[in-house]
Amino acid sequence: MLGEHGNGKAGVVRIGTPEPASNYLLPPVLAELKRRLPKVDVRVISGHPPVSLARLHAGDVDVAFLPLPVEGDRLRIADVGTDELITIVPPGHPWIDRRCVTARDFEHQPLILYDRESPITVRTLAFLLDEGVFPRVAVEIDHLEALKDLVRAGVGVGVVPRWSALRELATGALVAIGFASGRMARTWGLVHVDGHQRSRTTRTFMQLCREVLPARLASGT
Repeated sequence: MLGEHGNGKAGVVRIGTPEPASNYLLPPVLAELKRRLPKVDVRVISGHPPVSLARLHAGDVDVAFLPLPVEGDRLRIADVGTDELITIVPPGHPWIDRRCVTARDFEHQPLILYDRESPITVRTLAFLLDEGVFPRVAVEIDHLEALKDLVRAGVGVGVVPRWSALRELATGALVAIGFASGRMARTWGLVHVDGHQRSRTTRTFMQLCREVLPARLASGT
């Protein structure tokens, strides 16, 4: 499979993905890719899905790893796995004994909102607004680590992918509560442009994603 790398040049793979995925999901994939192909040139370019898709069509990235669905012409999509968005609260919060929450539960809770253009927030706001709930936003911030810090400090509740809070959930620094609605589950996919030739390096990366990411996406579910 790796015969084309016998000359010592492992090629380049350029990946477009939202920033949370580049921080929490892709590192083990990239580490394994570098183990197999030490000389590969890996470039991860963070961006919201519309930006990553524009880069894909422009030829600026070779493959995008995105939450589905995505829209665009001539795209080929391979499902990788499913994750879920959860509510996170600090220990001692009134919700900690609850198995799940509904949109109505957010009516009187301050919400710490992640980057408004993020798929996380787009889905969260759609879920709430469709139920007629207009959240009381305490803080809007574009960094998930800071969002978790604010939740721990009792500033408000947050909505994040479960995989982004595993460390805090394991130590008890945060408590996870699921949603009563199945709308907060998401499927992720590898996206590339149909007809564009993929290098063997890119195909190796995609195969590693299919091997590593399903379990990582589903962590804790």
